[in-house]
Amino acid sequence: MLRWIDNIYLATGVTDLRKSIDGLIIKVQVYLQLDPFSRNLF
Repeated sequence: MLRWIDNIYLATGVTDLRKSIDGLIIKVQVYLQLDPFSRNLF
């Protein structure tokens, strides 16, 4: 059986998505220090 998702990360506060997917990628890289192209769900 293949596992497509390793971990799921949820925002517990306000998340401003007006900056589109690029803003989310920056937050994942800077604040979480994770690879946004990994098998995690953000």
